[in-house]
Amino acid sequence: SAFKFNLPNLKVGTLDTLMAQSDELAKLDQFTEMIMIKVYNYMANALEENDVQKLPEYTKVNNKDLGSYCNSFVWDVAKFPTKVSIKEIHDIVAKNITKIEKD
Repeated sequence: SAFKFNLPNLKVGTLDTLMAQSDELAKLDQFTEMIMIKVYNYMANALEENDVQKLPEYTKVNNKDLGSYCNSFVWDVAKFPTKVSIKEIHDIVAKNITKIEKD
């Protein structure tokens, strides 16, 4: 399925900066996916065999299944201010993902 993803206008900077950040965002995307799969697998392994079917209940975001959350996504300006550069937003996300990995 395809979803329309509404994003705010972000502070981009120069084309060179945007291209460099594009590479960093691709790396962050791969790292994030790896951590999310790791967390999902950890949760699946931690559940009793007869509770594995409850896994979708444990993987909700803001009480929504992942598809519904993505379909109704709203940018959280409090967590990710739009007045800062994309690099700064990248750094905030990277810090949060690294914290999840360590926890």
